[in-house]
Order: sequence, then structure tokens, then C-alpha cells
Amino acid sequence: MSFLFSPDSKFLQRFLSSGGFYKGDIDGDVGSGTQAALGEFDAQTKQVANDLGSFDRTTDSKIGSMLIPTQRKAREFMKNISQANVSPGLSVRIISGTRTYDEQDELFEQGRTKKGKIVTHAHGGFSNHNFGIAWDVGIFNEKGEYIDDLIDKGRMTSKAVDAEYKKVGAYGKSLGLFWGGDWTKPDYPHFQMRDNDELASIRDTFADGRAIV
Repeated sequence: MSFLFSPDSKFLQRFLSSGGFYKGDIDGDVGSGTQAALGEFDAQTKQVANDLGSFDRTTDSKIGSMLIPTQRKAREFMKNISQANVSPGLSVRIISGTRTYDEQDELFEQGRTKKGKIVTHAHGGFSNHNFGIAWDVGIFNEKGEYIDDLIDKGRMTSKAVDAEYKKVGAYGKSLGLFWGGDWTKPDYPHFQMRDNDELASIRDTFADGRAIV
């Protein structure tokens, strides 16, 4: 059986529990209770999209992995993204949403024990992506090229790329979001619903299946 966050059924149950949908034990059994909770979550996800609009396939998919209050904020963010005033010909998409702890650990190894650039400094359980309350954006040109990739190709400078993300960051902050660009080690594409100072309590709250947002 394939399901949201498959094959990590315990993560799914914690996620649904913290969203107020699931009331059973965190036992990894995707039985009738878990399936009913997931059905209710899916119905509310569709309602949020109906209320605030749909976007490109990747953005919609990533938003659908977030807790419902985060989904509403993310769709509000995307609905009015023109207010970010990125340069003509560029568009903003959400390219990352909620990750399981295992997915976070795997991403952490990128640029360390696996090929690729380092994209995170957080192990599983130490990123707000693990709790349904965060997302990353990507900025793309008219050809659909990810502008971050244009740096190595010599077609954009890192300063120019950062400048575009800073516009999006200022816009996100105007909506009350916390922005990764304000961190000691800046993460310009990153937005979240709660502050990093609360991470330990958020992690404990999620583990207990209680509401985070």
C-alpha cells in the first residue's frame, strides 16, 4: 500500500495526530483509523486548494505534505507571490515540503558521504521540515531552469541569485513567516511557521502527536 510519507507509517500517524486527524496508537499499522484520518486530511487539503488556488504540480504536491495551517499559509504565500517582485522572466515555486526523519538523514549525507552539494546542516528531527511547518522555494527562469544551477554555468552570479531570494524572503517575512535568510548560516530558500528557538519543544510536541500550529 502506498500512502503519504510511505513507507514510514509511524511518521504518518504522528503527522496526522499532530494535525488533529488521528486519535489512535502510534503503532505503524495503517488500518481503518489511520486511513480514515488520512481521508479527512486529504479532504481538507483539497478544500484549502479550492479556497486559495492551485499552482504548478510540484508546488501543489509539496504543499500537500504540510499540516493544514501551513498549507493555508503556503497557498497564501504563492497566491500573492507577485508581491515579491522578482526580476522579469523569473517565477517562484515551492520545491520542498515535509520530510520524514529518514529522508532528512539521507539529505544530510548529500555533499558528505554522497555526491552533490551540501543542502542542509540538520539531521532528522532537527529541521522544521520534519514537522509539517516549513517549505523551500526555488526560482526558475522562463526556460524552466533553476537559477541556482546557472551559477556554475557562469550565467548568473551568486550575488544576483541571492538578491532574488532576498526579495522573496522580505515578502515572506511580511506575511509573518520565519525566513532562513536571517540565520547565522543563511538558507535563503527556506520559510517556516515557527522560530528555530522552539525546535526542541516542537520536536517533543510532534513525537507526542500534539498540535504544533
